[in-house]
Amino acid sequence: MLPLPKTPLTMKKVTWFLEDELPTHIKQLNAEHQPKWGKMNAHQMVEHLILITKVSNGEIESDVFAPEEMIAKGKRHVFQYKNPFPKDLRSPVTPEEPADPAFPDLETAKVAFHKELTQFFNHFEGQPDKTVNHPLLGPLTFEEWAFFHTKHYSHHFAQFGLMEREITPN
Repeated sequence: MLPLPKTPLTMKKVTWFLEDELPTHIKQLNAEHQPKWGKMNAHQMVEHLILITKVSNGEIESDVFAPEEMIAKGKRHVFQYKNPFPKDLRSPVTPEEPADPAFPDLETAKVAFHKELTQFFNHFEGQPDKTVNHPLLGPLTFEEWAFFHTKHYSHHFAQFGLMEREITPN
């Protein structure tokens, strides 16, 4: 495990994580990895990440399900607070039980995840102010989605022991 920089979360650090660090962690993940918490196995976790990445890259359109005051509170938690996501946090827009995998195996899902992440970068290329709805955080720009993905992906990588802890804003 590489140590995380102990600097505030900046776009430079987000880019480092998404482009350099994330591929290393995904490559290390295998079906033998067991979660430290939660119900998902490694394959289900990757498919969970694929789904939210498809929302961020515009492939899946999402309504906003949270009222304005919840959006503001959620954005503060994700973008300002140094606290990690709670370990057993379940989004109100996700099912109680993990979904059955759509891909036949973990390796195929990992390839699909890389494709969706590339599509995320392509979707916003040259349009830094473009927004795409997050179901609970409302419209997010590329930078906001990138910060969210960094915190969210690292939360799940910590869940499966690929990182010592989640990357947080401070």
